[in-house]
Amino acid sequence: MRRTLFAVLLLVLVASLTSCVGLFAPKDEPEGIVRVTIAPPSAAPQSVGPKLIPPAAEKVRIRVWHPVSEYNHVTTVPLLNGPQTVNIPVPEGNGYYVDAVSYKMNSMPLALTGGRTTGVAVYEDEVTTAAVELYEWGVNVDGPDTVRPDTEYTLDFEATDAGGLITRQTFDTATLRASTIWFEDPMFPLPPISGPVVAAEDDGIRLTGTTPDVTVPTTMYALALVQFRQQWYDYDLPEPSERPMFLELPNRHMNGTLYEFEVDPTAGGLEVEISGE
Repeated sequence: MRRTLFAVLLLVLVASLTSCVGLFAPKDEPEGIVRVTIAPPSAAPQSVGPKLIPPAAEKVRIRVWHPVSEYNHVTTVPLLNGPQTVNIPVPEGNGYYVDAVSYKMNSMPLALTGGRTTGVAVYEDEVTTAAVELYEWGVNVDGPDTVRPDTEYTLDFEATDAGGLITRQTFDTATLRASTIWFEDPMFPLPPISGPVVAAEDDGIRLTGTTPDVTVPTTMYALALVQFRQQWYDYDLPEPSERPMFLELPNRHMNGTLYEFEVDPTAGGLEVEISGE
């Protein structure tokens, strides 16, 4: 009898606990859909248009994120010949950012064009179409025209355009790639890192290097290789080398021109004139 009573009480206790857990368990957050369409040139404006996706692009990476809730979702879409629609489930809310970058895969994923739209509202069980236009990154480079051999120099890179993807919301760190060998053709490999890794700032990227100890005037060629923030990584991609994202400034893959300056052993210094008179 006691065993039967104990079993009944145990069942009642388990049932009570189960109902309490169901009462206080968090409910699924209401979601809506953000729809991004990758369409042919005749597409309506609310699409990622191929006129802004260069022929060299192989994929588009889309990032939906929120600056306050810190929600962040990244997905990568291989480019096909026909129109494509990407539906991304997102928690209901206002003020989302939708960013997109077209890129090609070399030894690393290299960004070609990018864009951003802000203030996207998502409603439960509804579809929101995000309008994202992609643009090239431009760059202004400020640096010396001439530097002596075996001397430290500084180059300031200021990214422009790309639909607003030019701040620390996008960029993380950068390295200087400089060489006395011309490498403007994107088929040529990047030179090794020429100086310290630096953090990208909203107003630009300042990189330093040291000139080679040459004995004749020599031209140096340089660019900045920028790494995107970790929030841009797509960890669902099977190949680890493709998960991050990089950008060349100037962008050789979009016909960008390398920054050039001279290393001149005769530059600067003190000029002494000796006369017999």
